[in-house]
Amino acid sequence: MAHRKLASFDLREVATALFKFEGIHDGRWQLEVDFSVTNAHVGTDDQGALPGLMMLIRGMRLHRRDDAPEGTPQVFDAAKENPRE
Repeated sequence: MAHRKLASFDLREVATALFKFEGIHDGRWQLEVDFSVTNAHVGTDDQGALPGLMMLIRGMRLHRRDDAPEGTPQVFDAAKENPRE
């Protein structure tokens, strides 16, 4: 059997996995990515180091957003994605 080399997940699948991991079965939750941005010297040219920007992904989180209007991006209903058995 061949070894898998790539597994890809859309945002709904990530939210659903987090609902299951945390035991969340109700509420509307927004999947958020926590970024950190810092300056960096990236590459050089004939005048020396070039200024740049580095964006780091620090993690992901679920933010309860029961008040979010329908259609708000990345807001998922835990009752639909992870119903109680």
